[in-house]
Amino acid sequence: ALIAASLCWFSMGTQVDMERISVGVDSLSSNYIFYEAVDADRDGVIDNDEIYTEITDDTIRTRYMVPGQKYFYKVVVTNNHTNAHFAFIFDNISYTGSFADYVKVAAQLVDSTSTTRATSVERTISDIAGSDTSATILTASNLATGSYELYYTVKLDASAASTYESANLTVTDVIPEFFVS
Repeated sequence: ALIAASLCWFSMGTQVDMERISVGVDSLSSNYIFYEAVDADRDGVIDNDEIYTEITDDTIRTRYMVPGQKYFYKVVVTNNHTNAHFAFIFDNISYTGSFADYVKVAAQLVDSTSTTRATSVERTISDIAGSDTSATILTASNLATGSYELYYTVKLDASAASTYESANLTVTDVIPEFFVS
């Protein structure tokens, strides 16, 4: 058996094909559109004249935020599968120093009937991600087909006043994803 296994090993030569391994979770196709509302007076509240406008970039950058400022985002997501699960993920997180201790995020998933399906508590990126470069912000289960709105905020804590000028946090992939398990 050892000789046969050795012959098989060496006869494979330089073949490097890999088969995909399934772990029981399948991502579902869905459509989504990103929006942002600018808090012009930087008071942490969306005013009546401030509306969500479509954006083409899902990257979040804190470079120009001032302590206490909040960014407001919305993603319209269409789920095409019954009994789907949902995960909202920040991926490719990078920051300088301990800046992730000062950037807070919160999210809420609402369906087309204006029923809240999931809400997260406002937490710092470092609490959610730890030392990882990815963080799951919000999850929901057993969702019906249809349209959903994901609202999320990114806030620079007011206590960042002494460190914010030379620091930055960037999230290059914001991922709203439906899946089945």
